[in-house]
Amino acid sequence: TEEMADAIIDWRDEDTTPGAAGAEESYYAALSVPYHCKNAPFESLEELLYVRGITPEILYGEDANLNGRLETNENDGDTSWPPDNRDGRLDPGLWSLLTVWSSDKNEAADGARRTNINAATPAQLQEAGFTANEIQTINAIRLTRGPFGSIAHLLGSPNQGLAPVLSKERFKQLCDDLTIFDAEVVPGLVNLNTAPKQVLLALPGITEEIALKLISQRTPQGADLSNMGWVADLVEPAALVQFAGVVTFRAYQFRIQAVGRVGTPYEELERQGSGTAVERPRSFRRMTAVFDTLAAPAPRLVYWKDQTRLGMPYDPADGPNPSR
Repeated sequence: TEEMADAIIDWRDEDTTPGAAGAEESYYAALSVPYHCKNAPFESLEELLYVRGITPEILYGEDANLNGRLETNENDGDTSWPPDNRDGRLDPGLWSLLTVWSSDKNEAADGARRTNINAATPAQLQEAGFTANEIQTINAIRLTRGPFGSIAHLLGSPNQGLAPVLSKERFKQLCDDLTIFDAEVVPGLVNLNTAPKQVLLALPGITEEIALKLISQRTPQGADLSNMGWVADLVEPAALVQFAGVVTFRAYQFRIQAVGRVGTPYEELERQGSGTAVERPRSFRRMTAVFDTLAAPAPRLVYWKDQTRLGMPYDPADGPNPSR
């Protein structure tokens, strides 16, 4: 909701002025058990539970054990925890749609520093592959209209009266080497290659039709999804310029879920002639970790949590390598 969105922004921004429907220090200080508004970036998704209006039901949905699968107790109404609507479909809440760790290197696939089209000199633009006529058009746009809002604006924006600098083919050739940011690392981008439909629809300019096109195109094996070029083939510039500045096509942060258990291996049970009988694990540990591979000099552990209390994330009857 608008209230939740404003409260989330107020929690992470640096000022103490609440948004139109948000909450700042004065709200949290007046609670029966008061605490401070953080006014700094989120460090974990669980931190959302401190934000006004965000409840466990909203954050985790019906997925009580956070395994992404519909369990019996998550589809029985109010018979057992958690509360659910018994519709045969899992509501995973916000947990499966959000992250606090996304960031991307501001460089091309070959590791070269990208050229900032808002700040580059004519010589730098030429080195990046632009022709003399394209460079002239870029300089004219920067002088008369100000900086480009995204590299997709090079394709033009009819709604903004902006003529194209590049054709689609030229854009596909150059786009991975271009940027509008000076920073070496750009945080908070959405990976368009993996984002679920709900996340795609939250991005400006993406309609149901566009979301389905994107999902369909990224499904085939071997498709080149390494940069914005593939999106330019599917989405008209008027829509693309609206979300181009908030997306990426790579991932450097990875979540690892691990289960260690004590028990007789399933293969051994079969060799002993136990038939279909399955030994349930006697004792186990379940851990979740997130690593940031952008960290130097080596990947950094940014999140670690023991989730054993949530139970096994899969049915041991599925075997030691569950497929579901």
